[in-house]
Amino acid sequence: MASVGFSEPSETPKTKRLAGFVEQLQQRAFAEPGAIPTDPQGRELADWTVRVVATSVDVIVLSVAQGIFKNLHLGSTALFVIDWLMGIGYLTAGAWGGCTLGNLVTKTKVVDANSGEVLRLRHALLRTFALVGLLVTLIGAGVDVLLPLIDGRRQSLHDKAGSSLVIRTGRIFAVPGSSSLGEDHGT
Repeated sequence: MASVGFSEPSETPKTKRLAGFVEQLQQRAFAEPGAIPTDPQGRELADWTVRVVATSVDVIVLSVAQGIFKNLHLGSTALFVIDWLMGIGYLTAGAWGGCTLGNLVTKTKVVDANSGEVLRLRHALLRTFALVGLLVTLIGAGVDVLLPLIDGRRQSLHDKAGSSLVIRTGRIFAVPGSSSLGEDHGT
């Protein structure tokens, strides 16, 4: 009986492209070990966990507001329109003004990716509508949430669409030996 041998899979152009793409992502995400990514003005970018906490606070705020409107016993169409307008308005105003309640709690701020200044209304709207569009699909939402983990500028897809970054404006907790932001003890 002859033995069945397995040979190493040959590299196809597709696997080479995929390997090259993964390598580029790793280089961008981990270009300088220990380096903290910053915005054009040198301010530290918010890390993934802080962004998740900010988003969770915003979800709670919007859920409470939606619950209040549901108790008004409006028609289902009116509630649907109010829910969408409230969500889009809250997120756009937060991006345009620099922060939502979630950003205030986590001491973060949304800024223009190219200048580090306040986001323009056009970019705030693009950012919001990209987020809403991505949340409609499970895959889009998943990619949007996870992309900051491997992106060198810690941007999600909706950040890229709106040309925005999320920066740290202070520390929630003082961390001994951290950057100068660690000196902000909640003041």
